[in-house]
Amino acid sequence: MLTFVHLSDIHFSAGDNNSQFDLNQQIRRALLEDLPTRPGGTDYDGLLITGDIAFGGKKDQYETTKGFLADVYACTG
Repeated sequence: MLTFVHLSDIHFSAGDNNSQFDLNQQIRRALLEDLPTRPGGTDYDGLLITGDIAFGGKKDQYETTKGFLADVYACTG
């Protein structure tokens, strides 16, 4: 059986920078804490991302996304 992580419409924006004003920080942190606890642990076969990644298509939003996806990779292998 194949097991995938599926993220959709993550829409990183300028405020998503892990500062105290980042409204989505708690959601991302909870996701990163939850992923290794799913059935199969960190033995995922792939990551699917559908929908928008960056809110406005700006370079810094993609850089933030890149950092978050590195964190996803680190906790899922």
